[in-house]
Amino acid sequence: MRIFFEDKHILVVWKEAGIAVEDANIAKSDLVSELKKHLGGGYLGVVHRLDMPVEGLLCFAKTKEAAAALSKGLSHGGLNKNYHALVCGKVKEESGRLVDYLSVKKLVPKGGKSAIISNEKDPEAKKVILNYKVIGSSSVEENIVTLLDISIETGRFHQIRAQLSHMGNPIVADRKYGNELSEKMARLMGVRNVALFADRISFIHPLTGERMEFEYIPENKYVKELIQ
Repeated sequence: MRIFFEDKHILVVWKEAGIAVEDANIAKSDLVSELKKHLGGGYLGVVHRLDMPVEGLLCFAKTKEAAAALSKGLSHGGLNKNYHALVCGKVKEESGRLVDYLSVKKLVPKGGKSAIISNEKDPEAKKVILNYKVIGSSSVEENIVTLLDISIETGRFHQIRAQLSHMGNPIVADRKYGNELSEKMARLMGVRNVALFADRISFIHPLTGERMEFEYIPENKYVKELIQ
């Protein structure tokens, strides 16, 4: 965990891959537990989340008033998150807008949930929208990986991972929505967790009204090389 910003109202932190934002199992460490230790008690509001294998920036509230304001901003476009993703293969278009319908299914007998790309006739499906732009591509032992800049217009469960996989370009090391190629690329590149990074966040400060923007380039060497 790395704290980027803290005042009396909010915390902006970088979550490492492999740690949960919250975990019902008290025997396991999670980000909320670490932050509560840092604060030494008091209120901590979870405004938004990241999947356990995904790393990136998160904003937390230190007061109920700040939590309400940030949650409202998240619902009305005042809190924006942008991502980079390393995907398998060459992406056909330099930029695009993916519009799909996604439903969430329980996994039996394994437990847990999975996002399924469905269609608008599915009563359980909800519309999901993702925008992407190609930043660059790199060759890894005769295979291509592409770095995408991503923004989302909706925030659904596993949306980015499911939509990119459905497009035919699964994220490297995504063992839930990937395929043999994404697993192979993970081994070749030495990537252990899903190569999806929530590396930019912006929002209106809930008390001062100031526009806050944070950005961090992930340590992944392929991301660094393609961004520069």
